[in-house]
Amino acid sequence: MTSIERMEDSRYIIEFKVFDSMSILKQENKEFGYWEVSGGVYFTMFRGWFKGEKLLPSNPSDAYNYDAYQIVESSPNKLIYKNLSSANLYTYTGFK
Repeated sequence: MTSIERMEDSRYIIEFKVFDSMSILKQENKEFGYWEVSGGVYFTMFRGWFKGEKLLPSNPSDAYNYDAYQIVESSPNKLIYKNLSSANLYTYTGFK
């Protein structure tokens, strides 16, 4: 399960939860960073992790922390985007 909160000031928080077949939480990770859209491309800039209430920053000079995605489809209830490096396709429908 993944939830993403994108704020109007370009910050984002993403939470990943992995459950086993018995619905027991096995792994949880919460990250933060910045996002932007320009010319049909969605950019993310990963800035770190949450460990409880503490923020653990990432290395801003690491190119791995920057991603660009081609927006394939966008509507009020769905966002489909493709990673420009890996060509992985993502669909997000968790809008509130």
